[in-house]
Amino acid sequence: MGLDWDDHGKCDDLSRSDPRLVKCVEELGDKANGIFASLKVVEIPNDIKYTIEDYDGIEHIVEEHQTWE
Repeated sequence: MGLDWDDHGKCDDLSRSDPRLVKCVEELGDKANGIFASLKVVEIPNDIKYTIEDYDGIEHIVEEHQTWE
């Protein structure tokens, strides 16, 4: 698929919205998962601003909004 993986199976230059990654997860399904991964493709409307947050390596999608302190 034209991706450069390191010795640990990681590809740092790959965006979560990269069409190659999306295609890979869609085509492989559960086979795309690893021992600590449960991958899925989530469709987000184009007008939604979002960020991907992570805690201890577990990622989730959060809609961006305003925060005041």
